[in-house]
Amino acid sequence: MNYQRIYNEIIINRKLNKILEGYTEKHHIIPRSLGGTDAKDNLVILSAREHFICHLLLTKIYNEGTIEWIKMIKAFHMMMYYLSDTQHRYINSHFYDYLKIKYVKAQTLNQSGKNNSQYGKKWIIHSETQKIKKIYQTELAQYLNQGWQLGRKLNPYKPAFVRNSTIDKLQITEEEKLNLKKQNREKRKQVFLQHKLKTEKTYIFINKITRKHKKVSLSQISSLTEEWESLFYTLDTEKENIKQMLLNNITIQEIANFYNLRYNQFYDWYRKNGKDLRQMYKDYKNTTKKQVCPLCGKTFISKDKRVYCSNKCYKTFLSQRIWVSNGIKKTQIQPNQLSEWLTKGWYQIKPMNASKGKHGGWTWVRI
Repeated sequence: MNYQRIYNEIIINRKLNKILEGYTEKHHIIPRSLGGTDAKDNLVILSAREHFICHLLLTKIYNEGTIEWIKMIKAFHMMMYYLSDTQHRYINSHFYDYLKIKYVKAQTLNQSGKNNSQYGKKWIIHSETQKIKKIYQTELAQYLNQGWQLGRKLNPYKPAFVRNSTIDKLQITEEEKLNLKKQNREKRKQVFLQHKLKTEKTYIFINKITRKHKKVSLSQISSLTEEWESLFYTLDTEKENIKQMLLNNITIQEIANFYNLRYNQFYDWYRKNGKDLRQMYKDYKNTTKKQVCPLCGKTFISKDKRVYCSNKCYKTFLSQRIWVSNGIKKTQIQPNQLSEWLTKGWYQIKPMNASKGKHGGWTWVRI
């Protein structure tokens, strides 16, 4: 469809027929945003409907994405939403949908890249005076050396540091970029240490009766009643005793049993909070005498009183054991211990699969 021809016909028809009754509006034939003037030759009197149609046609005359198209979309948007004492407009859902989609696209094209008014600019704040200003990114290096920081607010726990990607874009020498990056790393370390000192360590306490949980800091622990208990806090207070137990070759399982804990519970604390204990135990075991595996003869460093060098040897050892019984009890022994147990009244047995029953099962047979 030739939208330009339709637009010209409306203008020419109204120029020839100047008589209009009722409400009218002035229209710029060449819009002012495209270089039009307020001269009489560039003005025409239109009805409200004709004025609306002309602006709609202007959005379709120019190719989508061009500067002229963006300007006409904005003009049409202003026309539809502008309200005054003499102008009241109504738009239906179809026009609203068309305009909204086109206007969003026009704004995206108009405000992208260098067309954006904020392109290449940064907000900075002075650490002492707390004054804020917006500067170009190329001026950032000289302001940073004068006590300015990125951002518009000063936050002692999360200060605005300059990113390395931002430093790389500055128009400065490579040595100055490296110096700025080193300063940022040192500032981050200092802030992290200060924040770590200010934050007090907390523990999760559980009520023995109601089983409710709550987080308690070190300064609040003295105010708790005996109903509350914490696994990690108890183990932290007993850290020196646990260290001595490990040095005395007491296994982790035995330590957990001593504190009435499951192995997983104790090992969870040992893994998270016992880093120094793990290193101490590792160094201690590396200095102990090496042992020889009784099954394969391999030398290895003993850990937790292990007799065999690997799980494979341990399973092989278990597979070689034999079952004995005295008529009431059953137990497993080594083949070289069989004669000793036989003299005590025990006899050798073996399991056999009794699959004749409904559910199957095992039965023990005397050898």
